[in-house]
Amino acid sequence: MNITVIGRNPANAYSGGRYYAWILAEAIAKNHNLIYFTNACPMFSNDFSSYESHKKIDLRLIDDKFNDLNCEEDIDIIFFIPGMDNDNSFYKNTLKFAQRKNAHLVLINFESPNWFNKYSVIQRDEKLWDNWLMMSQFASCILSISKEGDFYAKDFYNNVPDSAIFDYCYPAINSKVADRIYSDCSIAKENRIIMTARFSLSDHKGSYNIPHLFCEEMRGYTFVLILGAGDVPKNIKREIEERASQYGVSIEYKHTLSDQKKFIEFKRAKLLLFPSFFEGYGYPPVEAQYLNTACVAFRIPVLEETSPNIDFAVLGDWEQFKAKIGNVLIREEREYREGISEIASFDSMVKKINLVISKLADNPVPSELKDMSSINVSSGGSIGDRSPNSAKTLFRRLVGFESYILVRQDYHSYRCGTFGIATFSLKLFSNLIVKKLVSKETHSKILEIYKIIKG
Repeated sequence: MNITVIGRNPANAYSGGRYYAWILAEAIAKNHNLIYFTNACPMFSNDFSSYESHKKIDLRLIDDKFNDLNCEEDIDIIFFIPGMDNDNSFYKNTLKFAQRKNAHLVLINFESPNWFNKYSVIQRDEKLWDNWLMMSQFASCILSISKEGDFYAKDFYNNVPDSAIFDYCYPAINSKVADRIYSDCSIAKENRIIMTARFSLSDHKGSYNIPHLFCEEMRGYTFVLILGAGDVPKNIKREIEERASQYGVSIEYKHTLSDQKKFIEFKRAKLLLFPSFFEGYGYPPVEAQYLNTACVAFRIPVLEETSPNIDFAVLGDWEQFKAKIGNVLIREEREYREGISEIASFDSMVKKINLVISKLADNPVPSELKDMSSINVSSGGSIGDRSPNSAKTLFRRLVGFESYILVRQDYHSYRCGTFGIATFSLKLFSNLIVKKLVSKETHSKILEIYKIIKG
């Protein structure tokens, strides 16, 4: 069959969604003709050069708004990779292309707002998904990246064609490279702890809490922070290094690693930290298991689904998270790879995507695609609490972004029942008042005394 993947790529930056788009293209290209329309070649595409499907991907670069989206070939299926775009030209041009080609449209659903806002510390305005909803009105398939995501998608996308299919396909890791690194006996476990992090549009990732994760069991270890895009904010970086020094921990920063170098870091490490409040899939814990590395994460349903072999802390309970770190570092090493190949391997993804393609081949293209006069979408949206005069925005300006994130995380823990109103009030006082009045060293000592009293 003739199939296209259509999606944008940021220049010289990593994105988990764009990584999924590329490996999706590799998986499709193994058994079908594949054209990948995009505005920029993803920086990680060469990481897959050893795959036999790699040379079969017909990469075609076009303008950012996809005004020139066209080809001479007949197209059977379009896999569409959405983003959080204010401008809907990219979406409408893709719909027009699908109409001209009379092709099935598959909308990749990374996460829906009803799911995201249930778990994330920072809430997002549903209007950010307006363009996704527009695409769903003409889609033959809503393809989520996890079973959990598929469950919420069925509730959120409620205006799809009658013939539309809801399904899911796990993102594969670069298992060919990972297999090679795992089999390399010269790469042994060391006293290293890793964490992947980003600080842009990632308030739910837990990155701002890194300074508070260091503990006595980490003494003598090296903490490796892997950054896919951007750098660590200066104030957070300074606090990370100060706290690490208190516990005798060395710090290394790694930027935009190739898959080979990343997997070497995963294999060398004894532990991955993953303190995220929400994930659509959660690549790092899956990669850790594949390289037989322990992982501590907050318990959220999608990680229970995709990462059965990791250690969980109660969502939002940072003290329990630290305790889990200590437990993992002092116990005997375990096996973490069991069953993960069925979720994470490239061959598993190829099998699953072929099943989706087979289902579509048996169905007619939705009649809705022939008449797109019903398209109705707003001009864009922004994260709900970022309007310039909202109470949340004013509060963030008053206390500073770092304190704002910590307060939101504590509020989430209180709301989930991790601790009561008294503890929440004390944490609020500590983060907003005490932290502003005393030095960081004094603030840390006050927290230690509190923990001793608390027992």
